[in-house]
Amino acid sequence: MRSFPWRSRTERDFWDLTFFDNETDKPVAYAEIKLYFNMERIKRDIEKLGEMRKPGVMLILTPRTTGEAKASLDHLINQLGVNPHDIESATFPISTDYPGDWEFAVIGFLATSQALAASA
Repeated sequence: MRSFPWRSRTERDFWDLTFFDNETDKPVAYAEIKLYFNMERIKRDIEKLGEMRKPGVMLILTPRTTGEAKASLDHLINQLGVNPHDIESATFPISTDYPGDWEFAVIGFLATSQALAASA
């Protein structure tokens, strides 16, 4: 992936992901990754990312039934005050020992001071 202008490193400088410029080797962006089940930690990380002078991304991971997808996303939006148009998500089916059709979702959005103000 030499064409990608940044390389990522996990668990650097107290961030789950730090993106470094390939040419200068300086951090250019940060990301935090959390499970859906802990809203207080998600809010704390949004605040932490919002204080940075570099772009920050919040990634939230969650397993859920396909029938719960809309309700869980709506709950997340309401809890965090994030604009639904600012969210990107991707899902893929998973197998579990539980009944029903399950999926794993990766939900992401830019964590800015505006997102922090909305979640307060």
